[in-house]
Amino acid sequence: VLADPPYGSGLADRILKALCRGNCLENEARVVIERPAGESPFVDGGHRLVLERSARYGDTRLDFYRAASSA
Repeated sequence: VLADPPYGSGLADRILKALCRGNCLENEARVVIERPAGESPFVDGGHRLVLERSARYGDTRLDFYRAASSA
C-alpha cells in the first residue's frame, strides 16, 4: 500500500488506523506513507503495523511499515 494523503489533513494516521482495524492486509504486507518530516510516525498500539524504517527527503518523510500477524 502506498499512501500520499494531503499534508496537514490528518489523514495519514487515519489511513493507518483503518488498515490496522480492517482485514485487508496479508501478513508481511508492506505499507509506505508519505507525510511532512516534522510529524511523528504512527505507532500502532495493537502491533498490527510495525515501523521498519523512515527516510527523510527535505520536508518529506516516508515511513515504511510491515504488517505483522493478526493472531
